[in-house]
Amino acid sequence: METKLNTETANHQAIRIMAIKTAEYDAKVKELAAANNTIKNLNATLKYAEEKAGQADK
Repeated sequence: METKLNTETANHQAIRIMAIKTAEYDAKVKELAAANNTIKNLNATLKYAEEKAGQADK
């Protein structure tokens, strides 16, 4: 009986740890997606600025 309780307690702890790690992973994925969008937007802005600079040089 005690072994069963210890196993169940260990399982619950493992599930809680996995839930925490999953939430941390999901948060990091969201953060990286936001950073990727920022990079895409900055690249588009840079391309636009380069085109305008090229037109100004003409």
